[in-house]
Amino acid sequence: MFTVPFTKSGKSHSSNLREQQKRKSIVFVENGFPWLTTRQKIVKVEETILSPCLSAAENVQTQVDKISEIVENSAEGGIPDKTLLTSLLQGSIMPRTSC
Repeated sequence: MFTVPFTKSGKSHSSNLREQQKRKSIVFVENGFPWLTTRQKIVKVEETILSPCLSAAENVQTQVDKISEIVENSAEGGIPDKTLLTSLLQGSIMPRTSC
């Protein structure tokens, strides 16, 4: 499975969140992984187009899952890793890019 962001105008990204959509593709192959060869015949492809609202909801759910995993993986009754949790929360609240 892979996702590709796009807009109806043809650009991959837009500054306006109302235009941003996401195409989710699921690729089915002939044999299961791992297999003897790295290339496999594609049997079927399913594509789903997520609206801007659904795309944003999926992104928020991904961040929630990551935060939950950090908290659950902390030692028994211990404190979660502060630096990892801080960077994840900052990225969730104020998205940034590293250039």
